[in-house]
Amino acid sequence: MQKIITVIYYSDTSLELEAQCQTFDISKNGRVVIPDSFKQGKSIIAVCEGNINTLNKMGDRVTPFTHASVNDFTAISLLL
Repeated sequence: MQKIITVIYYSDTSLELEAQCQTFDISKNGRVVIPDSFKQGKSIIAVCEGNINTLNKMGDRVTPFTHASVNDFTAISLLL
């Protein structure tokens, strides 16, 4: 038996949150079996049933500093 699954993960080569939909086998006890070859190079955050349409991910709506100057960034870094 197989199931369509969306896996949400971070890649070892990027800080961007990613999602990928694939069909995976289901074990006899009903759990999704994600092969080691798919897990390689990923930190899995969530496994969702079905094909998930992600509308927004963390960091997608960051507003750029269009009117910021170098001094503004210096002030922000001092606050951190």
